Order: sequence, then C-alpha cells, then structure tokens
Amino acid sequence: MADAVVTAEHLAARLRRSFDWLSPHLPLDAEALARLDAAQPEFLDAFLLRFENLTNHLQESVFRGIVVEVEERDPTRMSRRDVVELMDRLRYVPSADAFREAGKVRNIPSHVYPDEPAVSAAILHRAAASVPILLDTVAMLPRGT
Repeated sequence: MADAVVTAEHLAARLRRSFDWLSPHLPLDAEALARLDAAQPEFLDAFLLRFENLTNHLQESVFRGIVVEVEERDPTRMSRRDVVELMDRLRYVPSADAFREAGKVRNIPSHVYPDEPAVSAAILHRAAASVPILLDTVAMLPRGT
C-alpha cells in the first residue's frame, strides 16, 4: 500500500499544478471557459484528467489497500459508499460527504461540450471546488505501511 500512497502524492502534486493554473480563472462561466479553451485547451483537459486520475486512484487503490491492510476486510464486499464512510471513521478523509461529492463529479462526463459551454463551465467549476478535499485526503493518508 505504501506504493499506492506514493502514487497518490505524485498525482496530487500534478493536480495541484493544474488547479493553481485554473484558480485565478474561477468562478468559471461560459465566457471565461471559451477564452480559456481558445487559449490553452490542453490545460483544461489536463486539469480534468488529473482530477479523475487522483479520485480513481484514491478509491480503487489506496482506500481498497487500507481496507485490506488496516481493517483486514475484503473491499469487494463493500460498496464505495461504505468504503468512504470507513475512511472517514479512520480519519483518512476529512469528510465522507465531501469526498463522495468529488466522486460524483468524477463520474460526470469529463469531455468538453462545445455546444454547451455553460455545462462545461459548471463541470469544471464543480471539479475545482472538490480539489481541496482530494488534496487534504492525500495529506491524511497513512505513511510507511
């Protein structure tokens, strides 16, 4: 599991760089998104990909590893909700509700909606609002296991 935590730290650092680039442009609306998308679309794509990668890695690798190693339980017998609730009880996430919100955002189609810039802006804004919970979660993970 130690390798999974190191990977989470690496992914978090990459997401932080993308978030630092995006933050000055918040809150996003359709017009701001159009300007950013025209100027640097790869930065928007990178932000969404990094958000998705870190969320997936935490849920699928780190949290499952904690369930196996710390709780000695089979994570395949638990729902994602149960796993996040357990991470909250173990104090590996700041808030189960906030982490579940990040998971919901990750499940929203993360591609650009060229004909619906307001929808795209809302998705990006919602993802940006969930970044701190992901970064805080990585900071709370057990080290050296």
